[in-house]
Amino acid sequence: MIVDVALPIPVAKTFSYTIPERWKPFAKKFLRLKVPFHNKVQTGVITDIRDIDDPGLKAINEIIDVFPIIDNTLIELSMWSSHYYITPIGPVLKYVLPPTLKIEPYITIQAKGSEVSRMDGLTLKKAINLFGRESLFQYHETGLITLCDTLTQHTFSPITPSNVRKETPDNVLFIGDVQNRLDYYNEAIASALQKKSNVLMLLPDHYAAGSYFKKIFSEKFGDRVLWYGSETTLKSRMETFFRVRGEGGFLILGNKSCVFLPICKQALVIVERHEEDEYRNEEGFKFNAVLVAIKRASIGSVPIILGSACPSMEMYHYAKNNKFNIVEKKWLLDGPCQEKITAPDIVSSATFLEALIPIIKEGEGKGERMAVFTPRKDYGSYLVCHSCKKPFLCPHCEGVLGYEKEAGLLTCSLCGKSFPYEERCAHCGSDIIHFARTGVEYVAEKLRDMFPGLSVVKITGDSLRKELKTLNKMPIDMPALLIGTQSLSKLYNFHVQKLILLGWEELRKMGGYRSDERMIQILINLIDALSPDSVTLFMERKNKVTISNYLEGDIYYQEELQRRTNADFPPYRRVFLVEIENKNKDKGEKTIAKIKDIFQKEGIESAVSGTLMEKKTLYKWRIILRGEEDFLYKTLFRIYGLSEVQIEADPLYI
Repeated sequence: MIVDVALPIPVAKTFSYTIPERWKPFAKKFLRLKVPFHNKVQTGVITDIRDIDDPGLKAINEIIDVFPIIDNTLIELSMWSSHYYITPIGPVLKYVLPPTLKIEPYITIQAKGSEVSRMDGLTLKKAINLFGRESLFQYHETGLITLCDTLTQHTFSPITPSNVRKETPDNVLFIGDVQNRLDYYNEAIASALQKKSNVLMLLPDHYAAGSYFKKIFSEKFGDRVLWYGSETTLKSRMETFFRVRGEGGFLILGNKSCVFLPICKQALVIVERHEEDEYRNEEGFKFNAVLVAIKRASIGSVPIILGSACPSMEMYHYAKNNKFNIVEKKWLLDGPCQEKITAPDIVSSATFLEALIPIIKEGEGKGERMAVFTPRKDYGSYLVCHSCKKPFLCPHCEGVLGYEKEAGLLTCSLCGKSFPYEERCAHCGSDIIHFARTGVEYVAEKLRDMFPGLSVVKITGDSLRKELKTLNKMPIDMPALLIGTQSLSKLYNFHVQKLILLGWEELRKMGGYRSDERMIQILINLIDALSPDSVTLFMERKNKVTISNYLEGDIYYQEELQRRTNADFPPYRRVFLVEIENKNKDKGEKTIAKIKDIFQKEGIESAVSGTLMEKKTLYKWRIILRGEEDFLYKTLFRIYGLSEVQIEADPLYI
């Protein structure tokens, strides 16, 4: 007997091994097992079993699982994800069945006969050490022992398949403010829980939006609310894992890591603020959890609700074309929101702080809470020598450096590396340095100096978790000034009287073809979360944009989608980014030549843009392909195994 094994490595093939006689009765597809690989032992997953022999193959070491941990829904979802994101099944299954999934310490043996009584009550881990896996597998196969998890006291067994619904589920794109969304979610969740079914709800983060929704739902549904994610303890995660594979009647909250959680009796999937970048997994297996959640719901034939104050172009288009019920609450225009928004003329960015002073002074006098948004988090994100006019660039990749004053570091916007700040130009030695494109650090420092009696709190992705504790303890009548990036839009529990946006229009230069979309999402999500009494946007006169163009939702979406279709961009065309990095230019050029040869033989030259080559510390080449995965799948997998090649589906910025 031969098994094909998917290993957690970025190689576009599986590896074949023989099964020793003692393991043959227990071999099943999608079991985890240990195998020898390059003088190491790797954990892989069986993807196929063939009833033939090949004495030239290596034998497996051992099978890990008594039965497959994932069900047919997750198996199909894994296969789809591998195809859709052009990723070998090995790295996909590593995410679905991560090394952090610690099952054996939480399983105990229940003996059913006198001959195995000495095993009764032992943990599975200890029993394996004492008696060996083969013996335990044999006893389990013959019914002499059963497995029970210690956290829920349920029998540990495969997930019972749900009865598949034959009718088309009622999928919904719900567009509205957070209170309207909560009301809609609550009604749908309550209906499912009453039927003892499970609901999976994805949230963009754990500490801000996640904790807010968990608190709201826990007040209504009590201990029926569970959280699954890496932010909680291993014991808490494993309790959720065991509970929802065997019981119904729970609301499971989590971020992208729970989209592959095995769940029985699933009746509904909800994705809150699907447009957030946090749903993208950028390491190893790169995927968008929102699209995976939609596919999961489709495979299970259960409805999905996508909720947002400002949906993404892709999801708006997807909902239109896939017969979603689009429920739109015109809260932004029908309510007083539009009347709150003002955009006074500002000649240049140098006058921003000057214009802020009277507004903050007035707010402090009234004891108000205020928030200031600016696109950048650092002190200055563009450092230029005043003498030779040359910018400070990263010595590793030549990316633009930003200055974090509090840490005394220069940070690269491209590779993320940090370097000690030296107030001296590397080109001419001048110590007269000009800072431009200032961010949260700079604004917070200046306003603290101007308003020493006012509580000033910085809110960025780096500080959000820590500062939440400060905000939660702050008296509701205490005047405060929050200064932050788009992380401010996660603060649902912090109402402000004044919301001020500095340099909001600069987002047009920072987001690729999605820049306009990101601008409107940030503006509307800030208003949605902070529910301000007034909104003031300070923009440079030369870059000023008309706000009303963005607030007419239907009109804006139709115009932007027309621009996308004219340019042959998402959502009308998928995009794949191929990157090649090499220290040696000649070797890199040889790889490029191989790729171009494959493209030519496959007849896909019309889908290719590039090659673009850059010289930084490494030579880097970029190729963009536009087309559906079915058209490009075979070709992209052929180049996947080439040296120094990386493939990213649906890159955010191109």
